Amino acid sequence: MESSLAEQVGTLATITTCLQYLTGVLVCRDYIIKKSTGDASVLTFIFGFISSTIWLKYGLLTNERSLVVVNSIGVALMLAYTVIFYLFTTRRRDTIRITSLSFIFLCLVLLYASIEEDHLMATERVGFVGIAVSLIFFASPLANLAHVVRVKNSESLPFSMIVSSFVVTLLWFIYGNLIGDYFIQVPNFIGCVLLVMQLLLFVVYPSKSSAHSNDGISYKPLQVLEHL
Repeated sequence: MESSLAEQVGTLATITTCLQYLTGVLVCRDYIIKKSTGDASVLTFIFGFISSTIWLKYGLLTNERSLVVVNSIGVALMLAYTVIFYLFTTRRRDTIRITSLSFIFLCLVLLYASIEEDHLMATERVGFVGIAVSLIFFASPLANLAHVVRVKNSESLPFSMIVSSFVVTLLWFIYGNLIGDYFIQVPNFIGCVLLVMQLLLFVVYPSKSSAHSNDGISYKPLQVLEHL
């Protein structure tokens, strides 16, 4: 029964995560229409690619089908988004530099996982790296939270994206508990806590209008992408 439940939750988590990945299509469509990425940063896509790749490797090491499926899709989409970003950005040198450093980092992690003879140790260390990368993702909106507290207005936070991120993160946390995987549980538990904190800001500092904030600060698309 528990195994069946874990499979169902894993499937639901995979579907919702893939839907969240696809929000990048809308972002890239704007780049193509405007023929420019504006002041957007490639870091969102790069971190998405790094996170997906590491968790894909972890899924292969642990034979977790849900992780393999969702992160295979994540790797493909984030790579495509990065290529589109490169084609329309005016800061190609910075994009190449960031991408190159990320590629070197990934190669080192994957190389270690391949040559480490102790399978359990390799799995644990890849899992720890995955947790670290995921926590960077979850913590990335905190800079914007400081602005919300300062102006006492939640207009610059995307309510629908935060809610969807919470649902995705909660599903992966439940899945991690059902299969007893500490490396899936920890980052998603912390992610849930951080996202709840963000949702509480809508209660404490309700939006004063449906438009952009007075300071012109907007929340970057895909800033809250969770992969696990």
